[in-house]
Amino acid sequence: MTQSLIEYIVTELEKSGISASDIIVSRNNKINNFPGKNTFTISSEGSSLIPIKDDFLKNVINGIIKKVNYKIMQQVISEILLAAQYPKEGLFDAASYILHENNFLTLEQRINKQRGNSRATGIKKFLTENDTENIDEIISLVYMLQGMGDWDLEYTNQMLSNLNKSFEKDAPFVLSILGLDYFKLDNISTESKSMFKKEIESLIENYSAKNDKDKDFKQY
Repeated sequence: MTQSLIEYIVTELEKSGISASDIIVSRNNKINNFPGKNTFTISSEGSSLIPIKDDFLKNVINGIIKKVNYKIMQQVISEILLAAQYPKEGLFDAASYILHENNFLTLEQRINKQRGNSRATGIKKFLTENDTENIDEIISLVYMLQGMGDWDLEYTNQMLSNLNKSFEKDAPFVLSILGLDYFKLDNISTESKSMFKKEIESLIENYSAKNDKDKDFKQY
């Protein structure tokens, strides 16, 4: 969350004579009437199709909430624009423009900005000569993570933090696990996937108790 965006929100609320909670109530009313909203099962405040607490925006303004889902903030800014009598046509584009102008960006936008700032380097400055052969796969992964981040920022950040910690401990091992054929599970149900995930978590707990780390490097 950027300070300039917070200042914009506070200024616009004062101009319209509307409270932060009124904005969220209006946003939630639209979400409650949105067709198919129940197909989204994650129930955290990071999910853009689930009602959020009335004091959410107040807590953002006061710095209590520091990380906000991009789509939720896009919805919030849209409600602020509506309160200022902005026409419904082009509303989300206008909200996106305001977010961009206040440096509240999606991951994809941040990557593109980095590319623009460093021109020829961009993402490639983080890659070795051999890595550049896989750049399409790397960029594809980045964009998929961007989509996850826009959907549920808090959840995605937590998973990426765990992944980063795991890579720091044993990158070859973690990569060998991540590179397994998970795509073969595409045809199983969400319930089966949930059971599969729980079994993996149980295996991690069981094997972490072994404490029999090798002293010398061995290939997996």
